[in-house]
Amino acid sequence: MSSRNPALLSAALLLVSVLPVPGQTVFSEGLQYPQKMIATPRGSLLVSEGGTSELHTGRVSIVSPAGVRRNLLEGLPAAPGHGVPAFGPTGIALDGRTLYLVIGDADMEVGPPFVFNPAGSSSPLFQSILRVEFSAEPDTIASGFRLAPLDQWTLFDGYDVELRNAAGDRATVQRLMAFHQVHRNILGGVQMLRVSAPYGVALDVASGFLYVVDTNSESLVRVSTLTGKSQVLTRFQPDQRPGPQFVDNVPTAVCAVEGGLLVGFLSGNPFPAGAASVKLWRPSDGGWSKPQLAAGDLSMVTDLVCQRNAAGAARMVTVEYAADPATRATVPSGRVQVHDGSSRRVLASGLNLPVAAALDSATGNLFVATLGGVIFRYPAP
Repeated sequence: MSSRNPALLSAALLLVSVLPVPGQTVFSEGLQYPQKMIATPRGSLLVSEGGTSELHTGRVSIVSPAGVRRNLLEGLPAAPGHGVPAFGPTGIALDGRTLYLVIGDADMEVGPPFVFNPAGSSSPLFQSILRVEFSAEPDTIASGFRLAPLDQWTLFDGYDVELRNAAGDRATVQRLMAFHQVHRNILGGVQMLRVSAPYGVALDVASGFLYVVDTNSESLVRVSTLTGKSQVLTRFQPDQRPGPQFVDNVPTAVCAVEGGLLVGFLSGNPFPAGAASVKLWRPSDGGWSKPQLAAGDLSMVTDLVCQRNAAGAARMVTVEYAADPATRATVPSGRVQVHDGSSRRVLASGLNLPVAAALDSATGNLFVATLGGVIFRYPAP
Protein backbone atom coordinates (compact mmCIF):
# COMPACT_ATOMS: atom_id res chain seq x y z
CA MET A 1 0.00 0.00 0.00
CA SER A 2 2.91 2.35 0.62
CA SER A 3 3.52 2.67 -3.10
CA ARG A 4 0.06 4.07 -3.74
CA ASN A 5 -1.25 6.33 -1.02
CA PRO A 6 -0.97 10.13 -1.37
CA ALA A 7 -0.79 10.74 2.37
CA LEU A 8 2.59 9.16 3.10
CA LEU A 9 4.82 11.65 4.87
CA SER A 10 7.46 12.38 7.42
CA ALA A 11 5.74 13.63 10.58
CA ALA A 12 8.48 16.21 10.98
CA LEU A 13 7.54 17.83 7.70
CA LEU A 14 4.20 18.93 9.12
CA LEU A 15 6.13 21.34 11.32
CA VAL A 16 7.98 22.99 8.45
CA SER A 17 6.88 26.52 7.62
CA VAL A 18 5.32 27.12 4.21
CA LEU A 19 7.32 29.24 1.83
CA PRO A 20 5.73 32.66 1.20
CA VAL A 21 3.85 32.98 -2.08
CA PRO A 22 2.73 36.32 -3.61
CA GLY A 23 -1.03 36.81 -3.14
CA GLN A 24 -1.26 33.91 -0.72
CA THR A 25 -3.02 34.50 2.60
CA VAL A 26 -3.73 32.14 5.46
CA PHE A 27 -7.51 31.71 5.46
CA SER A 28 -7.98 29.22 8.30
CA GLU A 29 -5.86 27.02 10.57
CA GLY A 30 -6.24 24.21 13.06
CA LEU A 31 -7.84 21.59 10.84
CA GLN A 32 -7.06 17.94 11.58
CA TYR A 33 -5.51 16.07 8.67
CA PRO A 34 -7.87 17.36 5.96
CA GLN A 35 -8.34 15.25 2.83
CA LYS A 36 -10.90 16.92 0.54
CA MET A 37 -12.71 20.26 0.43
CA ILE A 38 -15.61 21.89 -1.44
CA ALA A 39 -17.19 25.34 -1.48
CA THR A 40 -20.88 25.87 -0.67
CA PRO A 41 -23.15 28.21 -2.69
CA ARG A 42 -22.97 30.69 0.22
CA GLY A 43 -19.17 30.88 0.14
CA SER A 44 -18.32 28.59 3.05
CA LEU A 45 -15.99 25.61 2.81
CA LEU A 46 -16.79 22.04 3.80
CA VAL A 47 -13.71 20.03 4.72
CA SER A 48 -13.38 16.30 5.42
CA GLU A 49 -10.84 15.57 8.16
CA GLY A 50 -9.25 12.49 9.70
CA GLY A 51 -9.42 13.96 13.20
CA THR A 52 -6.92 13.09 15.93
CA SER A 53 -4.94 9.96 16.78
CA GLU A 54 -7.95 8.68 18.77
CA LEU A 55 -10.31 6.35 16.93
CA HIS A 56 -13.44 7.76 15.28
CA THR A 57 -12.60 11.44 15.62
CA GLY A 58 -13.12 12.07 11.93
CA ARG A 59 -15.24 15.08 11.14
CA VAL A 60 -16.63 17.45 8.56
CA SER A 61 -15.85 21.07 9.35
CA ILE A 62 -17.54 24.11 7.92
CA VAL A 63 -15.37 27.19 7.50
CA SER A 64 -17.23 30.49 7.17
CA PRO A 65 -16.39 33.11 4.51
CA ALA A 66 -14.49 34.89 7.31
CA GLY A 67 -12.31 31.81 7.89
CA VAL A 68 -13.93 30.71 11.16
CA ARG A 69 -14.11 26.94 11.56
CA ARG A 70 -16.85 25.01 13.38
CA ASN A 71 -17.91 21.37 13.54
CA LEU A 72 -20.72 20.28 11.24
CA LEU A 73 -20.52 16.51 11.77
CA GLU A 74 -18.09 14.73 14.09
CA GLY A 75 -17.56 11.26 15.53
CA LEU A 76 -17.00 9.89 12.03
CA PRO A 77 -15.09 6.65 11.40
CA ALA A 78 -11.34 7.26 11.40
CA ALA A 79 -8.16 5.50 12.45
CA PRO A 80 -4.42 5.69 11.80
CA GLY A 81 -3.76 4.68 8.22
CA HIS A 82 -1.45 5.24 5.25
CA GLY A 83 1.24 6.76 7.43
CA VAL A 84 -1.16 9.40 8.76
CA PRO A 85 -2.25 9.42 12.43
CA ALA A 86 -5.89 10.02 11.44
CA PHE A 87 -7.47 8.88 8.18
CA GLY A 88 -11.15 8.27 7.44
CA PRO A 89 -13.48 10.73 5.68
CA THR A 90 -12.24 11.56 2.18
CA GLY A 91 -14.35 12.67 -0.81
CA ILE A 92 -17.16 15.12 -0.15
CA ALA A 93 -20.05 16.49 -2.23
CA LEU A 94 -23.09 18.67 -1.51
CA ASP A 95 -26.50 18.96 -3.15
CA GLY A 96 -28.58 21.55 -1.31
CA ARG A 97 -29.14 20.11 2.15
CA THR A 98 -27.77 16.68 1.23
CA LEU A 99 -24.17 15.83 1.99
CA TYR A 100 -22.39 12.86 0.43
CA LEU A 101 -19.32 11.68 2.31
CA VAL A 102 -16.86 9.00 1.24
CA ILE A 103 -15.22 7.01 4.03
CA GLY A 104 -11.82 5.61 3.05
CA ASP A 105 -10.12 2.35 4.05
CA ALA A 106 -8.18 3.74 7.08
CA ASP A 107 -6.79 0.76 9.04
CA MET A 108 -7.97 -2.01 6.73
CA GLU A 109 -4.23 -2.40 6.19
CA VAL A 110 -1.42 -1.70 8.65
CA GLY A 111 2.28 -1.06 8.13
CA PRO A 112 4.69 -0.31 6.59
CA PRO A 113 5.23 -2.76 5.12
CA PHE A 114 1.49 -2.74 4.52
CA VAL A 115 -0.42 -5.95 5.18
CA PHE A 116 -4.03 -6.75 5.98
CA ASN A 117 -4.90 -5.76 9.53
CA PRO A 118 -4.88 -9.05 11.50
CA ALA A 119 -7.22 -7.53 14.11
CA GLY A 120 -9.72 -6.37 11.51
CA SER A 121 -10.64 -2.78 10.79
CA SER A 122 -11.80 -0.58 13.65
CA SER A 123 -15.04 0.50 11.94
CA PRO A 124 -17.69 -1.32 9.90
CA LEU A 125 -18.21 1.85 7.84
CA PHE A 126 -14.81 2.10 6.20
CA GLN A 127 -14.97 1.82 2.40
CA SER A 128 -18.48 3.23 2.13
CA ILE A 129 -20.47 6.34 1.22
CA LEU A 130 -22.69 8.10 3.73
CA ARG A 131 -25.62 10.32 2.78
CA VAL A 132 -26.60 12.97 5.30
CA GLU A 133 -29.87 14.92 5.00
CA PHE A 134 -29.84 18.13 7.04
CA SER A 135 -33.00 19.97 8.08
CA ALA A 136 -31.37 23.25 7.02
CA GLU A 137 -28.60 24.36 4.68
CA PRO A 138 -25.22 23.58 6.26
CA ASP A 139 -24.15 27.24 6.19
CA THR A 140 -27.01 28.16 8.51
CA ILE A 141 -26.37 25.38 11.05
CA ALA A 142 -24.51 26.88 14.00
CA SER A 143 -24.25 23.79 16.20
CA GLY A 144 -22.62 20.53 15.14
CA PHE A 145 -23.90 16.95 15.10
CA ARG A 146 -22.12 13.95 16.61
CA LEU A 147 -22.23 10.34 15.47
CA ALA A 148 -21.86 7.89 18.37
CA PRO A 149 -19.72 4.70 18.02
CA LEU A 150 -22.83 2.52 18.26
CA ASP A 151 -24.40 4.49 15.40
CA GLN A 152 -21.76 3.04 13.09
CA TRP A 153 -23.16 -0.44 13.61
CA THR A 154 -26.72 0.82 13.24
CA LEU A 155 -25.80 2.21 9.82
CA PHE A 156 -23.89 -0.93 8.92
CA ASP A 157 -26.97 -3.01 9.71
CA GLY A 158 -29.05 -1.00 7.25
CA TYR A 159 -30.86 1.45 9.51
CA ASP A 160 -30.90 5.23 9.34
CA VAL A 161 -29.56 7.29 12.23
CA GLU A 162 -31.41 10.43 13.33
CA LEU A 163 -29.24 13.11 14.95
CA ARG A 164 -30.13 16.39 16.66
CA ASN A 165 -27.84 19.23 17.59
CA ALA A 166 -28.04 21.64 20.51
CA ALA A 167 -30.17 24.07 18.47
CA GLY A 168 -32.74 21.43 17.53
CA ASP A 169 -31.65 20.98 13.92
CA ARG A 170 -31.87 17.46 12.52
CA ALA A 171 -29.59 15.29 10.42
CA THR A 172 -30.57 11.91 8.97
CA VAL A 173 -27.57 9.69 8.21
CA GLN A 174 -27.70 6.57 6.07
CA ARG A 175 -25.13 4.35 4.43
CA LEU A 176 -25.75 4.83 0.73
CA MET A 177 -23.46 2.04 -0.45
CA ALA A 178 -20.43 -0.05 0.49
CA PHE A 179 -17.44 -0.93 -1.67
CA HIS A 180 -16.07 -4.47 -1.78
CA GLN A 181 -13.71 -4.80 1.18
CA VAL A 182 -11.23 -7.20 -0.41
CA HIS A 183 -10.96 -8.55 -3.92
CA ARG A 184 -8.55 -10.48 -6.05
CA ASN A 185 -5.86 -8.42 -7.70
CA ILE A 186 -6.34 -8.63 -11.46
CA LEU A 187 -4.14 -5.63 -12.23
CA GLY A 188 -0.76 -7.29 -11.85
CA GLY A 189 2.05 -6.88 -9.34
CA VAL A 190 3.08 -8.94 -6.34
CA GLN A 191 -0.05 -8.46 -4.22
CA MET A 192 -2.60 -11.25 -4.56
CA LEU A 193 -5.41 -9.27 -2.94
CA ARG A 194 -6.39 -5.64 -2.68
CA VAL A 195 -8.70 -3.61 -0.50
CA SER A 196 -10.93 -0.88 -1.88
CA ALA A 197 -9.79 2.65 -1.03
CA PRO A 198 -12.37 5.20 -2.28
CA TYR A 199 -10.95 8.71 -2.25
CA GLY A 200 -12.03 11.49 -4.63
CA VAL A 201 -15.63 12.14 -5.68
CA ALA A 202 -17.58 14.33 -8.10
CA LEU A 203 -21.34 14.85 -8.06
CA ASP A 204 -23.47 15.19 -11.19
CA VAL A 205 -26.73 16.56 -9.79
CA ALA A 206 -28.57 16.48 -13.12
CA SER A 207 -27.99 12.77 -13.71
CA GLY A 208 -28.11 11.77 -10.04
CA PHE A 209 -24.68 10.11 -10.00
CA LEU A 210 -21.59 10.25 -7.85
CA TYR A 211 -18.31 9.49 -9.60
CA VAL A 212 -15.72 8.00 -7.24
CA VAL A 213 -12.08 7.14 -7.85
CA ASP A 214 -10.64 4.22 -5.91
CA THR A 215 -6.90 4.65 -5.34
CA ASN A 216 -6.28 1.00 -4.53
CA SER A 217 -8.68 -0.78 -6.87
CA GLU A 218 -7.48 1.49 -9.68
CA SER A 219 -11.01 2.20 -10.84
CA LEU A 220 -13.60 4.86 -11.64
CA VAL A 221 -16.98 4.00 -10.13
CA ARG A 222 -20.43 5.50 -10.75
CA VAL A 223 -22.91 5.43 -7.87
CA SER A 224 -26.60 6.31 -8.04
CA THR A 225 -27.54 8.89 -5.42
CA LEU A 226 -31.07 7.46 -5.43
CA THR A 227 -30.45 3.73 -5.04
CA GLY A 228 -26.78 3.42 -4.10
CA LYS A 229 -26.23 0.99 -6.99
CA SER A 230 -22.65 1.15 -8.23
CA GLN A 231 -20.98 0.32 -11.53
CA VAL A 232 -17.29 0.26 -12.40
CA LEU A 233 -16.91 2.43 -15.48
CA THR A 234 -13.27 1.59 -16.08
CA ARG A 235 -10.21 0.06 -14.46
CA PHE A 236 -6.84 1.68 -14.99
CA GLN A 237 -4.14 -0.51 -16.45
CA PRO A 238 -0.76 -0.46 -14.65
CA ASP A 239 1.79 2.01 -15.91
CA GLN A 240 4.83 0.39 -17.50
CA ARG A 241 8.21 1.83 -16.60
CA PRO A 242 11.69 0.81 -17.74
CA GLY A 243 12.78 -2.48 -16.30
CA PRO A 244 10.12 -3.48 -17.22
CA GLN A 245 8.24 -2.48 -14.12
CA PHE A 246 4.46 -2.19 -13.78
CA VAL A 247 3.18 0.29 -11.21
CA ASP A 248 -0.21 1.69 -10.27
CA ASN A 249 -1.60 4.96 -11.60
CA VAL A 250 -3.35 5.77 -8.29
CA PRO A 251 -6.40 7.92 -9.20
CA THR A 252 -6.94 10.55 -6.52
CA ALA A 253 -9.27 13.19 -7.98
CA VAL A 254 -12.15 13.52 -10.42
CA CYS A 255 -14.16 16.45 -11.73
CA ALA A 256 -16.82 16.80 -14.39
CA VAL A 257 -16.25 18.72 -17.61
CA GLU A 258 -18.24 19.01 -20.80
CA GLY A 259 -17.91 15.72 -22.64
CA GLY A 260 -16.61 13.64 -19.77
CA LEU A 261 -14.65 13.40 -16.55
CA LEU A 262 -11.15 14.54 -15.77
CA VAL A 263 -9.23 12.16 -13.51
CA GLY A 264 -6.00 13.05 -11.75
CA PHE A 265 -3.37 10.41 -10.94
CA LEU A 266 -0.76 10.39 -8.19
CA SER A 267 1.44 7.76 -9.90
CA GLY A 268 3.29 5.03 -7.97
CA ASN A 269 6.37 4.67 -5.81
CA PRO A 270 8.97 6.16 -6.08
CA PHE A 271 6.73 8.82 -7.68
CA PRO A 272 9.17 10.12 -10.33
CA ALA A 273 8.84 13.82 -11.04
CA GLY A 274 6.63 14.30 -14.10
CA ALA A 275 5.07 10.82 -13.88
CA ALA A 276 1.66 11.97 -12.64
CA SER A 277 -1.06 12.81 -15.13
CA VAL A 278 -4.58 14.01 -15.84
CA LYS A 279 -6.73 12.15 -18.33
CA LEU A 280 -10.17 12.69 -19.85
CA TRP A 281 -12.71 9.88 -19.83
CA ARG A 282 -15.50 10.18 -22.40
CA PRO A 283 -18.73 8.32 -21.52
CA SER A 284 -19.82 8.44 -25.17
CA ASP A 285 -17.26 5.81 -26.12
CA GLY A 286 -15.75 4.75 -22.79
CA GLY A 287 -12.33 5.83 -24.02
CA TRP A 288 -9.47 7.84 -22.57
CA SER A 289 -7.55 10.73 -24.03
CA LYS A 290 -5.34 13.56 -22.95
CA PRO A 291 -7.42 16.65 -22.12
CA GLN A 292 -7.17 19.64 -24.42
CA LEU A 293 -5.25 21.42 -21.71
CA ALA A 294 -1.56 21.78 -20.91
CA ALA A 295 -1.26 19.07 -18.28
CA GLY A 296 2.32 17.87 -18.52
CA ASP A 297 5.11 18.00 -15.95
CA LEU A 298 2.93 16.83 -13.05
CA SER A 299 4.01 15.07 -9.87
CA MET A 300 1.79 13.41 -7.26
CA VAL A 301 -1.57 14.97 -8.23
CA THR A 302 -3.93 14.96 -5.22
CA ASP A 303 -6.80 17.16 -6.39
CA LEU A 304 -8.39 18.91 -9.37
CA VAL A 305 -10.67 21.89 -9.81
CA CYS A 306 -12.52 22.29 -13.11
CA GLN A 307 -13.95 25.61 -14.28
CA ARG A 308 -14.27 27.90 -17.28
CA ASN A 309 -12.29 31.04 -18.01
CA ALA A 310 -13.76 34.41 -19.01
CA ALA A 311 -13.98 33.28 -22.63
CA GLY A 312 -15.93 30.17 -21.67
CA ALA A 313 -13.10 27.74 -22.41
CA ALA A 314 -12.26 24.87 -20.08
CA ARG A 315 -9.71 25.56 -17.38
CA MET A 316 -8.23 23.27 -14.77
CA VAL A 317 -6.35 23.70 -11.49
CA THR A 318 -4.09 20.88 -10.32
CA VAL A 319 -2.82 20.34 -6.80
CA GLU A 320 0.45 18.44 -6.48
CA TYR A 321 1.44 16.89 -3.17
CA ALA A 322 5.12 17.40 -3.99
CA ALA A 323 6.65 18.70 -7.21
CA ASP A 324 9.92 17.10 -6.11
CA PRO A 325 8.90 13.69 -4.72
CA ALA A 326 12.49 12.75 -3.88
CA THR A 327 12.66 15.40 -1.15
CA ARG A 328 9.04 15.47 -0.03
CA ALA A 329 9.96 14.20 3.47
CA THR A 330 12.34 17.10 4.11
CA VAL A 331 11.51 20.03 1.83
CA PRO A 332 8.03 21.50 1.14
CA SER A 333 7.62 21.43 -2.63
CA GLY A 334 3.87 21.15 -3.11
CA ARG A 335 2.56 23.06 -6.08
CA VAL A 336 -0.67 24.48 -7.55
CA GLN A 337 -0.86 25.01 -11.31
CA VAL A 338 -3.49 26.62 -13.53
CA HIS A 339 -4.00 24.98 -16.94
CA ASP A 340 -5.75 27.28 -19.39
CA GLY A 341 -5.97 26.00 -22.93
CA SER A 342 -2.44 25.47 -24.18
CA SER A 343 -0.87 27.56 -21.43
CA ARG A 344 0.13 26.59 -17.92
CA ARG A 345 1.34 28.68 -15.01
CA VAL A 346 2.35 28.01 -11.44
CA LEU A 347 0.02 29.71 -8.99
CA ALA A 348 1.83 28.57 -5.85
CA SER A 349 4.91 26.52 -5.05
CA GLY A 350 6.82 25.47 -1.95
CA LEU A 351 3.63 24.35 -0.24
CA ASN A 352 3.72 21.86 2.61
CA LEU A 353 1.84 18.72 1.46
CA PRO A 354 -1.25 20.25 -0.23
CA VAL A 355 -4.11 17.76 -0.51
CA ALA A 356 -7.28 19.59 -1.55
CA ALA A 357 -8.61 22.62 -3.41
CA ALA A 358 -11.95 24.37 -3.79
CA LEU A 359 -13.15 27.32 -5.83
CA ASP A 360 -15.66 29.91 -4.63
CA SER A 361 -17.86 30.45 -7.68
CA ALA A 362 -19.06 33.84 -6.43
CA THR A 363 -15.69 35.50 -5.75
CA GLY A 364 -13.50 33.30 -7.91
CA ASN A 365 -11.11 32.82 -5.00
CA LEU A 366 -9.22 29.54 -4.83
CA PHE A 367 -8.63 27.73 -1.53
CA VAL A 368 -5.97 25.09 -0.96
CA ALA A 369 -5.74 22.89 2.15
CA THR A 370 -2.57 21.21 3.40
CA LEU A 371 -2.29 17.97 5.33
CA GLY A 372 -0.96 19.95 8.28
CA GLY A 373 -4.31 21.71 8.69
CA VAL A 374 -3.85 25.10 7.01
CA ILE A 375 -6.14 26.54 4.32
CA PHE A 376 -4.66 29.18 2.03
CA ARG A 377 -6.62 31.64 -0.09
CA TYR A 378 -5.59 32.93 -3.50
CA PRO A 379 -7.21 35.61 -5.68
CA ALA A 380 -9.18 34.36 -8.66
CA PRO A 381 -6.65 32.42 -10.78
